[in-house]
Amino acid sequence: MKSTQFSVKKVMLVDDDEMVFVITKPLFNKLGINEVKFVEDGQQALDLIKQQHEFDLVILDLNMPNMDGIEFLSSLGAMNYRKPILINSGTDDRLLGAVKKMAVAHNLIVVDALTKPLSIRNFSQSLTRIEEVCASHNAPAQPRTVYEFSREELQNAIIQGEIQSYFQAQISVQSRKVVGAELLARWHHPIHGVISPLHFIPLAEQTGLIKPLSIALFEQLLSYIEQWHQQGYPIGASFNLSALALDDKKMPDLLGGMCKNAGICPSTITLEVTESLLHKSEANAIEVLGRFSLIGFNLSIDDFGTGYSSLEQLKMFPFEELKIDRSFVQRMETEQVSETIVESNIALGHRLGMSIVAEGVETERIMELMLNYNCDKAQGFLINKPTEGKQFGLWLKENWNKSL
Repeated sequence: MKSTQFSVKKVMLVDDDEMVFVITKPLFNKLGINEVKFVEDGQQALDLIKQQHEFDLVILDLNMPNMDGIEFLSSLGAMNYRKPILINSGTDDRLLGAVKKMAVAHNLIVVDALTKPLSIRNFSQSLTRIEEVCASHNAPAQPRTVYEFSREELQNAIIQGEIQSYFQAQISVQSRKVVGAELLARWHHPIHGVISPLHFIPLAEQTGLIKPLSIALFEQLLSYIEQWHQQGYPIGASFNLSALALDDKKMPDLLGGMCKNAGICPSTITLEVTESLLHKSEANAIEVLGRFSLIGFNLSIDDFGTGYSSLEQLKMFPFEELKIDRSFVQRMETEQVSETIVESNIALGHRLGMSIVAEGVETERIMELMLNYNCDKAQGFLINKPTEGKQFGLWLKENWNKSL
């Protein structure tokens, strides 16, 4: 690996064990880092920084005498320290994760939190992320776009067909072939361009427009499924249910009737329900989801592990599919506790006869882990970004016979 790949040239290693320096120095040299300052505790490191010594990267242990790594990070936060930091310690993964969150809360630039020993693979991956992480910290804060749409504007958008279906593929982890897709709504606004559902779904729920919006999107979904099947792509799709749909006892018959009229079997469609919404009206939710199940729709619990009483939901509701939340999936490479949670959820879901979907899969390493743990399906940017419906049909044509 050529040293020119990395901008890091000067490192401070803060660790009370000199053998760590002896062992890792050849690793640094191999990656083109020839200037490494070794100090044995946080106080010494803090003194050097206060004396205006500049380092491209600080690598930090947590368990040290005089001033431990946690206190050192807190002190750096108070100084508004703006250089990247890599936490590398033999402590418990959960403590590592907690300390990383603390450091980020102090507005420190934390590249990674890795368990000892520091491997060349993990370290080189961290080095490749440094410029990106620093750029995100140093870029001027972008004001969050705030849209103030009226009920009439949204209603007109629904009528005019401005709310469009985008799709993100789901693949079999075993075969890497496409087996389904999830519908994700986007508003094609004539002035503001493509708008995330975060900016219009809450308005739809607050103004009584969520039902006509859901019906419009469901009609689009049925049309796309029909097209895919006619073109030789016999896949189904997932459709997100609003919390308000769980209070509407007419929704099962309504969506079931739409499927019948379109000639689409309800079993082709998986209805996704976000876990955190289920406790708000349990009696109605049980009735509505139960009727969806009787009609033949598949039911999926979305964002599993982030909501209220997760295990209770699996017992109470007739779910066939479990979607593991992206927040756990995306941290599997760096947090052992997240990997363990994902592994346990996959095993639990399988014991309950459920199919498992991992969302937020962005790297080959995470796909490898999903294969190792027998996850059934995966979706994420590694496979494809959400794509407008017609373009997704072209994407299907191009990728149907590929192992993605």
